[in-house]
Amino acid sequence: MTLSSPDAAKPPMPDNAPPSSSLVTPAGPISVWIGGACQPNPGCGAWAAVTRDPDGDVTELSGHHIQTTNNRMELYAAIRALEALSQLSDVTVHSDSEYVSTGARLWLRKWKACRWRNAKGKAVLNRDLWQRLSFAIDQHIVTWCHAPRGEHDPMGERVSRLVFKGVRRADAIRRQRSYLLQDEVEF
Repeated sequence: MTLSSPDAAKPPMPDNAPPSSSLVTPAGPISVWIGGACQPNPGCGAWAAVTRDPDGDVTELSGHHIQTTNNRMELYAAIRALEALSQLSDVTVHSDSEYVSTGARLWLRKWKACRWRNAKGKAVLNRDLWQRLSFAIDQHIVTWCHAPRGEHDPMGERVSRLVFKGVRRADAIRRQRSYLLQDEVEF
């Protein structure tokens, strides 16, 4: 699997260029497991993705946020995993989040067609991340697989460990910031 650095510049495409999927034979298949969580929700959160390329090489991606929601972390995991792929790829994304897997498979097209309104006519929650995910999906051939946690899945368990490690890290940072702010007030 070829991962791009966050700073890697992509060459501009001419206005009349065909979609990237018609320019390159996809690399793949690549399997991706994603996860996200908050403690509490909303609160300190983290996301993680584990990718496995056709050669069996595994890459871990993860991060945390001080104030977020579990749905935002799940979306962010999918975004970061797809954005990390530097070329058109045939990707299967495994997620325990029905929100993300169903959203990407069924709702995304409808939301875009309805100008980012849901079936009730209300603004789509987390639109900023759904739009970013939509763009990332368009760069690849993506299959979504809803895989509830609890089934024996070593890669899913690996993602869960990374996520909960990130949640603990975010909480520690939040506590440290709170302590430092409290300390400044006392002086």
